[in-house]
Amino acid sequence: MGKISNSISLTKSSFRVLRQDKELVGINFFGGLGVIVLWILGALSIWLLGGIEFIDTAAGSDVQLNALGYIGFLLLLLGTTFARHFIEAMIAAAVLFRFRGGDPTVSTAFAAARGRAWPIMMFSMVSVTIGLILSAIEERLGVVGTIIANVLNIAWAIASAFAIINIVDAPEPIGPFKAVKRSGGVIKKTWGENVILNLGLGIAFFLGFLAYSIPSVLLTVAAASVSGTLAFIVGALLIIGLLVLLIATSVLGAIVKAAVYFYAIEGTTPAQFDADLIANAIKPKKKLTDKVFG
Repeated sequence: MGKISNSISLTKSSFRVLRQDKELVGINFFGGLGVIVLWILGALSIWLLGGIEFIDTAAGSDVQLNALGYIGFLLLLLGTTFARHFIEAMIAAAVLFRFRGGDPTVSTAFAAARGRAWPIMMFSMVSVTIGLILSAIEERLGVVGTIIANVLNIAWAIASAFAIINIVDAPEPIGPFKAVKRSGGVIKKTWGENVILNLGLGIAFFLGFLAYSIPSVLLTVAAASVSGTLAFIVGALLIIGLLVLLIATSVLGAIVKAAVYFYAIEGTTPAQFDADLIANAIKPKKKLTDKVFG
């Protein structure tokens, strides 16, 4: 329980960083909104260009992709993956800039990510390729393929957890495989503790979700007893509030990840965090990770 308590305290420290740099929420929100818009416009463009075909069958209409459709959706998948990684790079750059005594802005965060646009694109290509390979394994091998694909997907997610932050923070442009190798180095130093930190974030979010949702439901019910229109308005506002909570939680997770990276790479604690707390929560780990990451 001490570890979980430490991780919740680290979450509070991350919230202090978020209060200093509220633009991080804006980056995450508008970036995520941009990804959604890109998906909608991309899918609409593929349909208008004839990449999606509607075929009448005995069972009814069936939707199929032709060659143009497959190429279009592959490019769309790559574009949205790049956009997500670019947003992650912006947030990581801004947080690290704050840890190093700077005062980050959206412009500085964008400039840092833009300077590593091509390495981010290469990493996105690798990520999409691995995703397609795992999907093919899952589709062709049935239940066994699903198990294998899930295991490999988890392994890739762990190995590449710090890849983007390494790409944006490296003094020179690095390729995707070097970024994953460096990510493995960070994981080797903090093995196991990342799980605890993420667990603490999850607990903090769950408690916040309960503290928000229970009064929200009661308020909506009370509004419904007055007017259906009022209940709709109150419910819509509460849903917006929940989305803000989700976005803020995502940013807090990025701040904690940056703190783990900062401590593992530089050996010092960010000024926004308690030195003893983060040193006790993140201890160098060897054994299994030495075998995996060398």
